[in-house]
Amino acid sequence: MHKVMASVRKSPSNEGFHHLGIDGVLRSFNSKREVVDYNQLSPGEVDDVVRGYKGLIDNKKFAELEQKFRGVDGRKVTNEEDLLHLGPGVRPQTPQA
Repeated sequence: MHKVMASVRKSPSNEGFHHLGIDGVLRSFNSKREVVDYNQLSPGEVDDVVRGYKGLIDNKKFAELEQKFRGVDGRKVTNEEDLLHLGPGVRPQTPQA
């Protein structure tokens, strides 16, 4: 998982975050929620990232996460607009205040 996460540059301010979209693309965002970098992951790489959550979330949620990402291939996302400007189904959720 660490190798995959390191495959995308972090925000220069280090105030951003990484997000694996349901489209299989790992993206890094800056604090303004703009895409800084991305990597279209293979199904094996997606599985590596998902497995990194085992033990961090409860078993039921982990099983749901595995099912949600099973077979997802980020290499199929080739449109630059889709890679940089995410739609509502792919965009990270905004934390609730």
